[in-house]
Amino acid sequence: MNLYRKRYSNFLSVISHVLRNVYPIEGIYRNGKVIEFNDYQQVYNDLIQLEVDPTGNLVYINGLKFHGGKNNGDILNIFKKNEYSFLPVKEKEVVDIGANIGDSAIYFASRGAKSVIAVEPDRVSYDYAVKNVEVNGFSAKIKLILAACGSKDESASENDLQSLSLRMLIQKYCSNPNILKIDCEGCEYDLIMSASRDDLTKFSHIQIEYHSGYQNLKRKLEYCGFEVTCTRPSFFIPLNKNRMTTLIQNGYVSQSKSMFIGWLYATNKH
Repeated sequence: MNLYRKRYSNFLSVISHVLRNVYPIEGIYRNGKVIEFNDYQQVYNDLIQLEVDPTGNLVYINGLKFHGGKNNGDILNIFKKNEYSFLPVKEKEVVDIGANIGDSAIYFASRGAKSVIAVEPDRVSYDYAVKNVEVNGFSAKIKLILAACGSKDESASENDLQSLSLRMLIQKYCSNPNILKIDCEGCEYDLIMSASRDDLTKFSHIQIEYHSGYQNLKRKLEYCGFEVTCTRPSFFIPLNKNRMTTLIQNGYVSQSKSMFIGWLYATNKH
């Protein structure tokens, strides 16, 4: 609400249209300039004042550029709000589950990570990630894997995606994993609850965005010897109809878009 109020003189009208999903929307800046929005993502990008190429789906930030960043990714929170500052990635091997358009993997690499193993199941986002890693000069540090993660190991077939458990991911792609980041729209439960103590304790720090509460994740990691803190769950319903907000629950795509989201931070005490 404060962002809308500060940015637009007709903020109540803009909010009303966004909530009713009625476009186009005419926004009037405080200096009198008028702008037209054709979807929620345009509103959001303007609210956070993200530098977006008006002729293409391209975002610029901190000297980096992200194809696909206009309608996807979490660029502002990653690069401006430093939401992964908890993770001491310098000179470490980072496992990034839920790489999206490569924004988090590039953040880790730009912060001095020795290497990043980045996993993304969505083909469109994966293709953007491949392009972004290349154009930003991190191909030598970041390995991208097109795969889903969970409790099962399944090879890719003509129509199905490769699926990896944490153990298989470590055995197949990692040399000395130190840091684990998970933001995978619900697969975190299947992945963590099925993982062994030996595999989890390979990591010194784990950060997870949870989507349906944290209690079982917290108990499992504490049992494995981690000190765990969590942010309070926030009830959230996406306004932007982004296909990447679809939840994965018990291995299946959920039709519900409501979430109880927050962050879990775990530090290995041993």
